[in-house]
Amino acid sequence: MELRFDFASDDKSAGFRLEEFELYNWGTYDKKIVSLNLAKNNALLTGDIGSGKSTVVDALTTLLVPHNKITFNKAAGADTKERTIHSYIVGEYKATQDENFGHSKAVSLRDESSFSVLLGRFENIGFDESVTLAQFFYITQGQVNKFFIVSKSKVSIKKDFFNFEDIRALKKRLRTLAHTEVYETFKDYSKYFRREMGIKNEQALNLFYQTVSLKSIGNLTEFIRTHMLEDSKIDNKIDELCLNFAQLNHTHDLVLRAKRQIELLKPISKEYKKHQETLKIQELYINMRSALNYYFSVFESELLLEKLQELYRERTKNESNQKLSHEYVEKLNDEIINLKLELQKNGADRINKIQEDIKQLSLLMSNVKQENETYNTLVKKLEFGAVSNEHRFLLTQAQMQEQYENIEEEKTLYENQISIDTVSLEKYNQELKLLGEEIVYLKNNPSNIPHRISKMRDTMAQELDLDVKQLPFVGELIEVQDASWNGAIERILHNTALSLLVDSDLYERISTYVDKTNLKGKLVYLKVDTKKQKNNYVENTLNSIVSKVQVKADSAYFEVVKDILNERFNIPCVDTLDDFRRFKKALSINGQFKTNLSRHEKDDRFDINDKSKWILGWDNISKLQEFEEQYKSVAEKKDFVQTRLSEVKVKEKNLQRKRDLLRDALKYESFQKINWYRFTKEIEVLNTEKEELEKSSDIIQTLKDTLFQTQIKYKDAKNKLDTLISESGKLEEKIETRELEQNKTKLILENETLEDAIKIELDSVREKVLTTPIQLHTMKTSQTKLREHIQKDIDKYKDRVHKYSTAIVSLQNKFINEFPVVSKELYAGVDTCEEFNKKLEELKKDNLPKWQKKFKELFKEKTIQNIVILQSTLEQHSNEIKTKIETINKSLTDIEYSDGTFIELIASVSSNQDIKEFKQNLKQMTSGAVDDDNVYDEQKFLQIKELIERFNMREGFGEVDKKWRKTVSDVRNWFDFSAIEKYVSDHSTKEYYAHSGGKSGGQKEKLAYTVLASSLAYQFGLEHNKIQSRSFRFVMIDEAFGRGSDESTKYALRLFEKLKLQLLVITPKQKINVIEPYVSSVHFVHNQDGMDSSLISMQIEEYIKNKKK
Repeated sequence: MELRFDFASDDKSAGFRLEEFELYNWGTYDKKIVSLNLAKNNALLTGDIGSGKSTVVDALTTLLVPHNKITFNKAAGADTKERTIHSYIVGEYKATQDENFGHSKAVSLRDESSFSVLLGRFENIGFDESVTLAQFFYITQGQVNKFFIVSKSKVSIKKDFFNFEDIRALKKRLRTLAHTEVYETFKDYSKYFRREMGIKNEQALNLFYQTVSLKSIGNLTEFIRTHMLEDSKIDNKIDELCLNFAQLNHTHDLVLRAKRQIELLKPISKEYKKHQETLKIQELYINMRSALNYYFSVFESELLLEKLQELYRERTKNESNQKLSHEYVEKLNDEIINLKLELQKNGADRINKIQEDIKQLSLLMSNVKQENETYNTLVKKLEFGAVSNEHRFLLTQAQMQEQYENIEEEKTLYENQISIDTVSLEKYNQELKLLGEEIVYLKNNPSNIPHRISKMRDTMAQELDLDVKQLPFVGELIEVQDASWNGAIERILHNTALSLLVDSDLYERISTYVDKTNLKGKLVYLKVDTKKQKNNYVENTLNSIVSKVQVKADSAYFEVVKDILNERFNIPCVDTLDDFRRFKKALSINGQFKTNLSRHEKDDRFDINDKSKWILGWDNISKLQEFEEQYKSVAEKKDFVQTRLSEVKVKEKNLQRKRDLLRDALKYESFQKINWYRFTKEIEVLNTEKEELEKSSDIIQTLKDTLFQTQIKYKDAKNKLDTLISESGKLEEKIETRELEQNKTKLILENETLEDAIKIELDSVREKVLTTPIQLHTMKTSQTKLREHIQKDIDKYKDRVHKYSTAIVSLQNKFINEFPVVSKELYAGVDTCEEFNKKLEELKKDNLPKWQKKFKELFKEKTIQNIVILQSTLEQHSNEIKTKIETINKSLTDIEYSDGTFIELIASVSSNQDIKEFKQNLKQMTSGAVDDDNVYDEQKFLQIKELIERFNMREGFGEVDKKWRKTVSDVRNWFDFSAIEKYVSDHSTKEYYAHSGGKSGGQKEKLAYTVLASSLAYQFGLEHNKIQSRSFRFVMIDEAFGRGSDESTKYALRLFEKLKLQLLVITPKQKINVIEPYVSSVHFVHNQDGMDSSLISMQIEEYIKNKKK
């Protein structure tokens, strides 16, 4: 509806107009009912100064305006305390001097037992409606009491407010009147009568009140803000914002508190980590120190073993030499005996004996040499060097013995590997066979149901001459749509998916077949009725299994499967274990599910993402690909194992050959079995003797010489044998000593252990500290040196541990002192660090994220939203003000201000800096406060916090902030107003009015009346050219016309007449002649002695007639 001023000629009585006003016991109108009958027309109320005009005006004002806003006798410039409702009730009319106390004392016409009544009846001809307003006042214990009446009946003071027992009885009687309401508060009373008379807001009545005592506009901006525009009443939204922000600020404090706690706890955790790492190192070094005996025993054991082996070889060599020496001594002894016998026989048979001996020795040498060649051939095949002396022989034999002992263990490993690979090959061959069969089946059948189960169905269908589509498995009709939940849904639907669906038409045939046939497997089938329609609506659970699967739409079993899913699997798919535990039924993404509060299930026999085990879906392309990939993978594994098996068999065969060679070589237990060199010397000696005998003619002398030489050799050989025997004794002593040492080390190694980590660390330290290899003779010195080095490190790390402990206690005390409440169960000490760490983790993983989440939610969904609403509301009010000014301006074009001009109001943006900053801050606060990742801007929060603190009025700045809040939040203050007088012809500017200052008296009054009229027309909601108008039309102007020029008074009266407003003008008698053409009645107030006012009324025609006389 376009708001236009009401200038029609046939709607002079439109809207609600004052028909009659009555008052009783009001001021100097004492003990009588005074009636002011306006008959819905303009009227003049006049009389001498002090006669009681303002008393009537105050009564009418009291009837319509909230009492707390009224300054009585305002038009006359009275002080706010000069007149009150109490003074009007008791009828105070003068003041006298109190003789006792020396101050003035009011003189009253009535005491506090009296009561007062005000009553006004407003009528609307267009709607044929009447609204009577009344207020009843009385005093109890010095306090003014009142109640209010709104009635659509014709209520009067005389008829309805007299002859009552008490106030309660009066109220009760009034409530019995037709269409009558009694109210205890002005607020309820005002709300009701404003609704009935089309007064859209309190501001309209505020303007009504301001009009009563209007003198001039003064400041145009303040007038328009106060009288033409509504208060935006934004305080409730600001209070809501402040209230919500209090919760946000508390949450923000919790976030900062958590961050501060984390800030204090992190160094504790960091120092504790260093402490534990250092303590661990210290303990490692202590353990290293404790393990030194074992560690060096290992070295000692190895060195002793080497030394003993060396001594054992020397002993063997000594024994061999002793044996040879002993044989040689015996041989020389035999030769001496033989030589002596030869001498006795003259040596005749000596040459024959020598020849026989050479022959025997040559034969022995040939046999031993053959063994030597055989042995060295074996040694060569085993990749050892040729053996030519006893020392080399003993070394080679020891090495071959070691290899022979190890070869059995290696052979066992090969045999085990061959066994394992043989079993694996059999397994892979079986897998390939099964996979091949499954692939062939899947290529020929679109189903994902396993071959062995599907085969039962296929055979059944063939036997009963049915199409397999008539006997579908449930799983063939369901497909998972959400890939991320595929594995989990496969698990929970697995058993149901393997169920065969049998329509009731086929049930008899199927059940008979199943009963008489050995199916060679397990089959579950469900009897269903595809023709039966279920009408039960099932509301799907949010994010349920049902919402993540699709049923094959073209299947005759579509509805059946849907019902199965809805009845059994309308189960929520949850992302967290908290949700899983909370719901009665639930499925986790890892495949755990429950169908009631007690039974839980999870089957991890196969990988949840193994597509070869999936059975849902109406095509098997993915499953076929999975099987083909598995076939390829198994085939590759089989080829690898086959190759490895062949290689191991070759290695095992070679190892067998090597074992046989070693076994043959080790049969040679002593070097003498291959030592053919020793025979060459003996043969050489015999040949020399034989040659000498053959050359010599004196055989006896030769024999004597030979005997002499042989006896010398015997003596040397005997001495050598004795030396060997002596050395043998010393060797045994050394061996016994080393074996005792070896036993000691063995005892240590058997009863103690050494961890690999400690050994590695000891090796590392040994390499740094000991510059030469460990020897038996340096064993103790090396161990002492290493122990001393380790002890220094232990002492160093001990100092560090103490330092970290001190730092931890200091940091813990700092936390405890700053947060004593949360630390009430904690105390400072390294042993409580885990508790501090637990609190840190709780803050990082639970409390801080929880409070940050809550803060972001409150910040985004409450505070920012409230600020956006506040900003939007303020902007809406701002736009409404612009629209209102535009609307009033449209109507002002119809008011001729002066010859050929009209007034236009201008609303310009206020230059107030506080308002500018406030609007800019609001814009900044709502721009990018929270980004897409819900990361809030801390700066924005602090900016909002500063705003809220000002809204709440900061301590020490209460009055300043209160004024600031009123300034920035009342949108009316966002504008400065001025007026431009424009020419009607071309809308060019004639005059600019920022306010009424600087203009002549007539100009001021004229502008005041024009702006006032436009304000009244707007606030009263005057409707154009309507007799049936639900708008309020009554206006009072007290004294204003009496002070103005005649011309401006006439302008105002004509203007109000054009607006179809009912005007009650209160003015002194001297202005009657100017006003009388515009009123229908004149009402004279008279007060002869100042204590009894009376009212005389007459029609204007009667007044003019009497004036002429």
